[in-house]
Amino acid sequence: DKFNKYDRIEESKFIFGRETYFEVKRKMIKGDAQKIVKDTGEKLYKNICSNLDKSVKIVNKNITYEPGESYKVKVQVTAEENIAVSDAEPK
Repeated sequence: DKFNKYDRIEESKFIFGRETYFEVKRKMIKGDAQKIVKDTGEKLYKNICSNLDKSVKIVNKNITYEPGESYKVKVQVTAEENIAVSDAEPK
């Protein structure tokens, strides 16, 4: 393995599948916990949105965190995408 700690993302379309590995990096940041959580959540949200298609409509975003010795920030995005195929054929 290239990374000590990583996240694995699985994508599958029809019979093809793809796995992507991202290194998880830990940073120690000192300061106001609430401000750091808010800033980190917004950075993660922008990163998620940059990977979405322009036609995707964001319905809700939820930023949560787990306090402790270190904070774990989670961002959940609920989105809608029209994946319907038009029956009309161009003439």
